Amino acid sequence: MIRMMMSFHIALSLTQPWASLVAIGAKRFETRKWKTNYRGPLLIHAAQRMPVQARRLALEEPFLSALRDTYWHIRGRVIAMVNLVDCIEIGAGLGPIKPMTPDQIRNEMAFGDWRPGRYAWRFDDVVRFPEPFYHKGFLGLFNVHEYAVMLATELWEKHPEWYSGPCQCKACLVKAGSVFQKVHT
Repeated sequence: MIRMMMSFHIALSLTQPWASLVAIGAKRFETRKWKTNYRGPLLIHAAQRMPVQARRLALEEPFLSALRDTYWHIRGRVIAMVNLVDCIEIGAGLGPIKPMTPDQIRNEMAFGDWRPGRYAWRFDDVVRFPEPFYHKGFLGLFNVHEYAVMLATELWEKHPEWYSGPCQCKACLVKAGSVFQKVHT
């Protein structure tokens, strides 16, 4: 019997527009009512469903300004990868974080539910996929087979000229040797 080594990426499904806010680096904390001990690379999946309230929020400030020129309407796709570096109980302090401007702090407060007793998942090293790929989402953390990621990204490396990515602003940097865009935070 031949055993194949299975390798998976861990993923988290977020409702739009919050998934895109993470993918563009505008949301560095995801607030949840549950904690996780997982740390490391995390795929960000844009959930298939988008409630009416979320659609309305996406058209109001500060969401509207932050989401300008992004693909916040895309659903049912993996759109980014982040590094989950910490999970902090709200009310316990956020620990050492990269400096944030008053506008970034104000936006973080608007983009999350910061009531005491909840948890703030801190993301760093946001990498937005130039072409989001389909995957079924699930509640909680779930696995995405490494092969699915490889197939979805195979052409990106062979033909980077085909993929300019969703954003061409100066805030984004094309990593050397790759077409993934790293968002400066």
